[in-house]
Amino acid sequence: MTDSSRGAMLRRVQIAGFAAHDAQLYLDAHPNDAAALAYFKKYRDLTREAAAAYEKRYGPLTAAASEGSPWPWVTDPWPWEPGANA
Repeated sequence: MTDSSRGAMLRRVQIAGFAAHDAQLYLDAHPNDAAALAYFKKYRDLTREAAAAYEKRYGPLTAAASEGSPWPWVTDPWPWEPGANA
């Protein structure tokens, strides 16, 4: 069973993104490491999938132009407000 709460979904984006970024930094110094490249691609794809799932359910993770008004990050609770990580 997977936890699909907002906080858990955001955590998956962060974890996969960190792993992909860390592998990218390693690849800067070791560009011919095939295993590291495969690891990077796996976590890059997981980051994209987790971010897409989060954005579909809760709105954009970055301040990109979107249709509609008001902007979702204006009407959603701020991190310190009750219900922010529901």
